[in-house]
Amino acid sequence: MPAVRTCRYPNCHNLVTIDHYYCEQHRALEADYLKSRMKYHGTHKRGYSRHYNAINRHANKIKDAQEKFYHSKQWQELRRVVLDKQHYLCQYCLSEGRVKPAKIVDHCVPITFDPSKADDADNLDVICPECHYKKDKFESVYYGSSDGVGRNDVDPITEVKLVDYYMNHLDQIPKA
Repeated sequence: MPAVRTCRYPNCHNLVTIDHYYCEQHRALEADYLKSRMKYHGTHKRGYSRHYNAINRHANKIKDAQEKFYHSKQWQELRRVVLDKQHYLCQYCLSEGRVKPAKIVDHCVPITFDPSKADDADNLDVICPECHYKKDKFESVYYGSSDGVGRNDVDPITEVKLVDYYMNHLDQIPKA
C-alpha cells in the first residue's frame, strides 16, 4: 500500500498519495501550493549554517561542551528516563496545581553554574515551553550569564515550588 497523507485543503479529510498534497476534488490548488513552497526553497544556504554554528552554537568552549553533551547517548537515555519518571508533565505547572503535558527536560540548577550536576537525574525536571522561557529569565537574573563569565555567587535553588515562585516574581529574587 502506498504512503498516504490527508488533503491540505481545510477540513478536507480525504487521503492522497504522498506525491500529492491535495485530493482529486482540490487538485487545482496544488500548482499554487508548490509555487509558494519554492519561494522559500534554498533560502538558508550552507554559509548560513556555518555562520550560525560559529557565532551561536560553538561560540565558546562551554557552549561547545554543552552541544556535545546534549547530543550524547548518555543524555538521550537520561532524558528518556526523566520523561518516563515524571510522566511527560510539566513539574512547574504541577506545583501550581495545573496539569500540562511537556517534552522538554531541563536542569534545575543550570550546568553552566554547576557542571558536576549535568548527568544527575535528581537535577532534571520536565518543563513546558512557557515555563522554560520564564525559567531562563529567572536563571539569567539569579545565576548570572549563561556563558559562566558573569556568574553570581549564590546558593543553588533545587526546590521546584520555590523556583516556580521566583520565575513568576522576578522582582522578589534574592540578591547575591
